[in-house]
Amino acid sequence: MLFLVIARHAPGFPPMPPQQELALIKAGIEMWASNPKVKALYGFGAYRGGCAIVEADSAADLNRAVLVNPSAGLYDFEVHPLITAQEIVAGIAESEKMLAQMMPAS
Repeated sequence: MLFLVIARHAPGFPPMPPQQELALIKAGIEMWASNPKVKALYGFGAYRGGCAIVEADSAADLNRAVLVNPSAGLYDFEVHPLITAQEIVAGIAESEKMLAQMMPAS
């Protein structure tokens, strides 16, 4: 299953010297970039943060991918499951079929 993981920098938590914070951020990005379960990795140009497309078999796998990282404590995370366009269309088709059965023929 694919997930969109959005990481937004949580400034000042935990308090540390800027050099140490930057070293943790760099180590975290390098760890994400080398993880084969991370299918795409992008940074936000306007501020510290970014997003990744992560493949995970379970919530535990996703949790491990997000939290077992040197920079995890520097970010607030938002996670969204992803589905393909074909899966969206299939769901719409099922909804249309269900609605057709519920609506009287005119």
